Amino acid sequence: MINWEYYSKRRNILLPDFIKSRDVESYESLIDHLLKMGISPPPKGMFQSAYAIAFPPVPKVKPKPRTARKPAPVSVSKEVKESPAAKPKRTRNAPKKKLGSKSA
Repeated sequence: MINWEYYSKRRNILLPDFIKSRDVESYESLIDHLLKMGISPPPKGMFQSAYAIAFPPVPKVKPKPRTARKPAPVSVSKEVKESPAAKPKRTRNAPKKKLGSKSA
């Protein structure tokens, strides 16, 4: 039987990646997989830390408390500012005069 550290370095695979790829759920399941392959398993502490990395616990999400909507503030100023885009465009029907020529 070969050692897990040797296998890991030789195959360039980390224990969390091995756990994810084989869908290992417990240390006993890991031992079964590795013994079938002829590999001595790593220590249980190493498995537990690798399992925590491979399958991190799902954080509990607290719902935000509902708050009543505040009414929109009323505008005190009633001025209406004209924007440049609001002005109508002037159109010319007559052709433009040339600047260089003098007309009498």
